[in-house]
Amino acid sequence: MDDALNRHFLDWKQPAIESAIQWCVDRYLNPHGELDLGNLTIITPGRRASRLFLSHLVDHCQSNRIALIPPSLCTPSNIAREILRYQYPQASEMSKKLAWVKALQDTDPHNLSVIMPNPPEPSRWDQWMGLASWLQSTTSQLSDAGLRMNQVRDRAESLLLDSELQRWDILGLIQNRYEQLLLDHATVDDHLESLKCIRRSNFQDQAQHDFVFLGVPELGYIPRSCITQSPHQFTALVFAPESMSVRFDEFGCVKTSEWIDFDLDIEESRIQFSMDPISMCEEGLAQLAKRSNPLDTTSCVIGLADETILGTLRRTTAMISPSPGITIHDPAGKLVRDTSVGRLIELIYNFLGEQTYTTLSALIRHPHFEQALTARYTEEYPDKRPPNANWLHAVDELIHDHALVSSKQLPQGVRESTETQARFVLNATLVILDQLTQLPISETTLDEWSARLILTLKRIYNSVEIDESSLNHRIHINQIQAVQSIHEDLLIAKSHGHDLPKLSATSALSIILSRLGEIHIPDLPSANSIESVGWLELALDPSPIAVVLGMNDSAIPGSVTHDPLLPGTLRAQLSMRTNTDRLARDSYLMTAISKSRDAVFMTARTSTSNEPTTPSRLLFQSEGKRLASRMRRFVDHEADKSTQYKLSQPIKPSSIDQSLRQLTIGKDYQPPESMSVTEFDAYLRSPASWYIDRALRLREIQTDARELNALQIGNLAHAVLDSFGKDETMRVLDDPFKINSALQHLLNDRFIHTHGSTHPGAIKVQFELLSYRLQLFAEHQSMRTKMGWVITHTEWTPPESAKTQLDTDDQPMLLRGKVDRIDIHPDGKIAVIDYKTGRVTDPIKAHFSGDKWIKLQLPLYRHLVAELIDGRELELGYAGLPSSESDDVWKTAQWDQEQLDDADRTAVRIVNEIRALKPGDPLPEGDFPPNAGIAGFITGHRFESGGFELIESEDSTQDRGDQ
Repeated sequence: MDDALNRHFLDWKQPAIESAIQWCVDRYLNPHGELDLGNLTIITPGRRASRLFLSHLVDHCQSNRIALIPPSLCTPSNIAREILRYQYPQASEMSKKLAWVKALQDTDPHNLSVIMPNPPEPSRWDQWMGLASWLQSTTSQLSDAGLRMNQVRDRAESLLLDSELQRWDILGLIQNRYEQLLLDHATVDDHLESLKCIRRSNFQDQAQHDFVFLGVPELGYIPRSCITQSPHQFTALVFAPESMSVRFDEFGCVKTSEWIDFDLDIEESRIQFSMDPISMCEEGLAQLAKRSNPLDTTSCVIGLADETILGTLRRTTAMISPSPGITIHDPAGKLVRDTSVGRLIELIYNFLGEQTYTTLSALIRHPHFEQALTARYTEEYPDKRPPNANWLHAVDELIHDHALVSSKQLPQGVRESTETQARFVLNATLVILDQLTQLPISETTLDEWSARLILTLKRIYNSVEIDESSLNHRIHINQIQAVQSIHEDLLIAKSHGHDLPKLSATSALSIILSRLGEIHIPDLPSANSIESVGWLELALDPSPIAVVLGMNDSAIPGSVTHDPLLPGTLRAQLSMRTNTDRLARDSYLMTAISKSRDAVFMTARTSTSNEPTTPSRLLFQSEGKRLASRMRRFVDHEADKSTQYKLSQPIKPSSIDQSLRQLTIGKDYQPPESMSVTEFDAYLRSPASWYIDRALRLREIQTDARELNALQIGNLAHAVLDSFGKDETMRVLDDPFKINSALQHLLNDRFIHTHGSTHPGAIKVQFELLSYRLQLFAEHQSMRTKMGWVITHTEWTPPESAKTQLDTDDQPMLLRGKVDRIDIHPDGKIAVIDYKTGRVTDPIKAHFSGDKWIKLQLPLYRHLVAELIDGRELELGYAGLPSSESDDVWKTAQWDQEQLDDADRTAVRIVNEIRALKPGDPLPEGDFPPNAGIAGFITGHRFESGGFELIESEDSTQDRGDQ
């Protein structure tokens, strides 16, 4: 019925929701003071807008003492379900996917090759499910234009090649088979069934009902057909002044031709360009603080034009906030895959698919799995205290010190305590996961795997104390229930007659994880949070202040033609939504957002990976000098004269905000009674780093490495050279071939002893490179032996009775250390040698920079070997493992006595400084602080936040640390 639709325009002078509520009151309030909306359905662009409308409607009625009968609420995609009469119930999501897979697999292989030359292997059900999702998306898009796949040929035959027409013909056959499979199980696809119902005018038999579209900028074929054919009354509440009525069609939707070149006419100060996403989030928060001071979170909203920056925004808000305790609330919530339970399932999937110590280490780091391990340990050893952290340390040690990959091997060189704990962790993990590891693939269907996954989760979470009255714990329950819903979906599909695939545990978990990536869990409510809203629903948000982040072109307007099956020209021919339609829609939305509130639109010049980004073309939808000026501001940040705001006043950190505090000496600090010679070097590099490493004995280890790090290679080389020097037969050899043979034998034995017998390719390459370096070293060792030098000690430490010490102004400092190698020459010389795994450097340059010592290791060695010198001439130097035949191996430092005495004075100064440290004293970073990892964060620059100050563009190039 063409006369069934009315249009009513809501001016931008007040929020659309408030205007819509007043329209409802004016139209439906009866003489008894009752607002009866029981026969009304409000249709909004998204579910959040529906919730906001209902919430504000209830508040309005309560404040005005109006009795309310609330309306129904839905989104445009659900209109057909409200109006059309389906013969059969709608199939579940899993039923649809299974039907698509069955339709694909039933297709003749020759025909299937026309669509995909290389279809997945029959056992790769995760890939088949991915294809099913793709076909379901294509069906949805075509249905939105009123088409089935077999109608594409008729609409676009003149446009497509014969091969493309053949592809669409086969896709049409597959879609027919898919639809028949659903009908065989007494279910239907809602998109395809809606098209049939519309053609048959098959509308539900019900009393007169009113439908109101609130701020809906676009409608597809199905809702438009429902409007024109349904006997019900439809009204479009258009969020725009009536003076712009010509820019909207009869359905109240955007006319593409009227908005595509529309001058948005946005004030220059409302468009901001930042250097990167972090700066954009910082400056966005400052814009809110400036516009609402003190900050009122109920009057502000953050629009996410690019929703991928939500994580950056949350992290930035946690570190820098306009006022303490502010958080970001996402009404859409998290995808279950990104939650704690979803992450646990993904870690289990990774471990089952690749049983390595790396995947095991990641799994046992999950706090809930660790609690399950604790319960398992208590069950096995009720009289022992659970070691907890030692489990993780044991597994990490196998990765870091032994570079082990496969969890199925433990080399002989592993310490007994480490081996015991690692074996417990591995065995206990396999027991906890036995529901997913014990069943043969040939007997296990997808629904049974999902049931076994639920049993596994229950086994894990039985060890976790969950309080159902706690909102935080309730979230965990909701996440597990989301997994349960997938299992129930599979059971429904099975009950309808769908054949569930038999597959491996990892394939089953992959399919379940993919489905969990489509299910949302709402965020926890928070009284002190700023709402983040998606682009399509921002115009209807009633907040008077908005900052829109991520206005880059890939997001706004983005593209709807990236699908190779439906390129832009074909979409236009099929009357589908195109990039031009998307641009027009977003042009209207940006206008509505900017005209109805105090809004700022922001974009970053670079991405988080420092790649240049393209700003949204909507930011430049202007003309003349204004366009030229705006373009110059973007390309030349120094020319950007816009007023910016930056958070400046520091917020006092709370007691738990340790990351915001300067590193200071702890209350339990006691000056060391002895120091190793390398500790002096560590202190010279960075006192803060020395304290973390040597005083607190904290060591950061890598658990994701697939090759040996420099320390591991150095330890391996040192162990080989130590064994060579201690063997009385080997160390006197002067034949380079025999020396090399001995070194290679020692290397192979040590390598297997430490790192096992199976290794990834990268480690094998490292082994061969070290083997080659030792081969070159053999030549130089041969020449040194022929010159008369004899190895007398390797990995030598002075006896405890020696009491090696450094004299200071106070009491002497005991020195510790281990000398890599000591040689003696027949002429009486003694050489103290420190091995270097790589190319050897000049020891003097390594120890001295400018006018100060940067290392003291070699000078302090002379105190350790004092009892061995016995009047001999002493040489201090390095020995390296050459990478080529031309590399030097031996490098000697020629220091005179005054220089050595100066080194001692530097060492004494360090001792005095370390002894003078008291609890609470700040620790300087030094010249070479750690710049990576946790230690780098602890000793690095801190964020300071709070308040805001005006920052002119001339300061935009100033270093952020200075700001």
